[in-house]
Amino acid sequence: MGRTTSDFEGLTERARGLLSQGRDHRLTDQQLLQLTLHVKMIASWADRVPQSTTFFFVDWPPVVVLPRVAGLSREERAIAVFLQPLHSQMGAIALQVLWKANQLIRALCSALDSGDLIVAASMTRSLVENAASFGFETQQLSQLWRNRCRHPAPDVKSLEGFASSAGAVVGQILFGTKVKRENEPETGIERTNILTLIDKAAKLSENPGVRRLYDFLCDVVHPSIGSNRCFWTREPGEEDGPVLEFVTQRTARGELSNLPFTIGLSTLWALTWLGLMWNLFDRNRKDLCLTAKLYDLPSAYFGITRPGDPEDYCPCGSTRRGRECAHYFGRPDDTVSGSGEAVDEG
Repeated sequence: MGRTTSDFEGLTERARGLLSQGRDHRLTDQQLLQLTLHVKMIASWADRVPQSTTFFFVDWPPVVVLPRVAGLSREERAIAVFLQPLHSQMGAIALQVLWKANQLIRALCSALDSGDLIVAASMTRSLVENAASFGFETQQLSQLWRNRCRHPAPDVKSLEGFASSAGAVVGQILFGTKVKRENEPETGIERTNILTLIDKAAKLSENPGVRRLYDFLCDVVHPSIGSNRCFWTREPGEEDGPVLEFVTQRTARGELSNLPFTIGLSTLWALTWLGLMWNLFDRNRKDLCLTAKLYDLPSAYFGITRPGDPEDYCPCGSTRRGRECAHYFGRPDDTVSGSGEAVDEG
């Protein structure tokens, strides 16, 4: 097992001091507190889930031998077998998103503690990209599942359209790439442009300023004035006359820019959005498992959710009692659990 978050300090006092400085803007005490809490919380999630998993795809043969499962009809067994690979892929995505976020958060905090702003900006930019893409694609899957659950599923054929559409989104998440060979994506799936995903996530999260923050981070990461300015401790003003003198220093900490503020605000948005959308994604994954009765199949991968006591809170995470939480095809919207809009239930 790799490093755990038990020894992870999060934002040190030195890092918090850096994020509290800026020429024109700085994080408020409330923003700094929220960021400190989110850094520790999201990083710790990677320790609470399994540290390994499997997922699979199936090239369906013309005839499938279905397992015998007491209490399930032939059609229900066929649906469970048909949707099980998709569920396994969603389980793998849920874990990998947290593992990736944990690495980026650790590196970000280490860079801030050392005052390495270019590295910190790089980690923050990656967090923004991951939160934006995962959040938007989670919403896509959520809407597909929500729409499908409104209608009965008499047989496997009735789920083919949903499975195909959901598979396209999952394929983007797991295998999408910009790396090409002979002008074709190496995996056969070209990844959606990240700017498109950021713009869509900004609109979905009702935070249009995300794109501006992202552009600023890119200017720092790229070989441009943004990265150069990280080392300036003095730049000329109008009163300096014809000789424009710049003073540089290797250990400068962004005194002349609002980069610490940008890093802090961008990270706060990324972690808040990632946490919210991961919970939505996980509720949909659990709902799919319960609705399609996957728990009755032989299972050896992460993500199997079994029905609980009707009087206890439903294991899907809806915060409803089991007796009030519906998991079946053809249910009305007001009983749909785990597949609603992205709203903060806290």
